[in-house]
Amino acid sequence: MVVAILAVTLFPLEARPELHDDRLSFRLLLADFVRNVLLFLPLGVLLARRGVGIAATGLRALALSAAIEVAQLAIPGRYANGADLFANTAGALLGASLARSAPYWLQPSATAADRLALTAAAAIAVLVVGTGLLVSPALPDLTWHVGLVPELGNLARYEGRIRSISIGDLMVTNGKARDSDRLRELWRTEVPFRIELETATRKGPLAPLVTIHDDLHREVLFLAAEGEDLVVRGRNWAQVVGFDRPLLRLPGALENVAPGANAAMTLRRDGHGFCVSSGERSACPLGFTAGSGWRLVWAPLGLPAAARDWLNGVWLAAFALPLGLWLRASPSGATALTVAASALLAAPLAGLLRTPGFETGAAALGLVAGMGLRMILPARRSNSSIGLPARGASF
Repeated sequence: MVVAILAVTLFPLEARPELHDDRLSFRLLLADFVRNVLLFLPLGVLLARRGVGIAATGLRALALSAAIEVAQLAIPGRYANGADLFANTAGALLGASLARSAPYWLQPSATAADRLALTAAAAIAVLVVGTGLLVSPALPDLTWHVGLVPELGNLARYEGRIRSISIGDLMVTNGKARDSDRLRELWRTEVPFRIELETATRKGPLAPLVTIHDDLHREVLFLAAEGEDLVVRGRNWAQVVGFDRPLLRLPGALENVAPGANAAMTLRRDGHGFCVSSGERSACPLGFTAGSGWRLVWAPLGLPAAARDWLNGVWLAAFALPLGLWLRASPSGATALTVAASALLAAPLAGLLRTPGFETGAAALGLVAGMGLRMILPARRSNSSIGLPARGASF
């Protein structure tokens, strides 16, 4: 487990553009926090299974985390963050606590199972509503600045050019927006950008076409080409509170556009997502689903659409599995099942797209897997049989 943690945290990465030059910081970004908690959680479980006490687990995780943060000072693309010490230690302690309490939540009494099932159903509802709230727009009120085919850090430079861009009757030019308040109001009220583009002579890696940011360099809009696709993202509340910034993709938007030819496209906000059109290809709305929550924690660039869809399903299945584990034939169980199903069906009320059949099926599969797990678990034994430390273990 330690080897896996070291491989994930110490492998050199390509440097990302940052707004600061500090190699060591104490920024608490929620996406990093959640990832680090999940990374160290299995370590806590394994230590608890080996009889290591809670206090000793915390100290070992803290020591390992401190060594990693110091090593990252000298590794390209890595930035040491003092807040990671807390997140890593918290993850190990959470894992140890889960292992030590396994007899309670793996094979609970009927009353406890009903309470746990209601809690699991509430977690699914919070997941759906929370995802919808986090992907809702958050447009800053400071002056906006426009970048047309800009150079951004380690991203490729687009080899074509923007011939013109407008929104409503407002022409948009490179640099500081001439009328930032009007630009913001037009974008807020879902007036479309109309973009005339001279395409690149070849289709390459992710390259920005249009960007908008404010005086504090906070991203408002990012529109880019990647191969034959268009990708877009806008500032939302997830970014405000420190979650990741997933891209939305229109596959094949530039597929039928000859290299070096002129192309026209439109882009506008649509609720919590976008409407994008390019030639004969369009998507409206282009947005997030109930299964997209994981992308707010980890949003890798260049992930194939099929892999993204599968991870959406895995995400929902992971939340549905505990519900299946604790579901009983009781009024509370029926209520829990109704709450969970209603949350997935009512996703559009939270600003999300309708939950796709694949994601609904994945959630159902997770539910069935949880029920199957309950059936194959051994009968409740003594404390030491289900993850508790042996008698005399240290605390």
